[in-house]
Amino acid sequence: MDIEEIIDDVRQTLGSLRTPRFSLLSRRLADGPDAGLAGPLHERFEVTDETDSNNDHGWFLHLEENGSEWLVMLSAVSLRCATFVRLRDRIWEVALTPHSANLTPAEVRVIELLTGHGLELLTEKDLERPVPLVLPDNEDVRLYHALFVAFGVLPWENPPLT
Repeated sequence: MDIEEIIDDVRQTLGSLRTPRFSLLSRRLADGPDAGLAGPLHERFEVTDETDSNNDHGWFLHLEENGSEWLVMLSAVSLRCATFVRLRDRIWEVALTPHSANLTPAEVRVIELLTGHGLELLTEKDLERPVPLVLPDNEDVRLYHALFVAFGVLPWENPPLT
């Protein structure tokens, strides 16, 4: 992962790191995710679009199959970036990449689909990298915030209480 290239994507999409204009992102989000990605996911899995257009910087697709569940996060800020997460009871378990251990056949298919479309799958370590983006109510901006959700905790560090 080249963090500088991704930061350049953030700058280009939002117009500036110091005074980002999210209106530029709204148009991209309204177009929805790439049909070449979404279509095959809908054919294979039960897919729920959990994108919150008021807060998210990408598309969040919840996948289910035979009692297993995942989250595909496609960044609208950097169209080269995605995160594929194994969930357990809707809680973040681990981000998956082609190098992850113990991948299921379904996970391998999703990873092949995403990487086949030129997406770079980011891990928690990648998403924790600091980014010099100015966001309201967030003084500790990480790559996760720049690419997916502007505020809040990193979901793998503080899972919700049940």
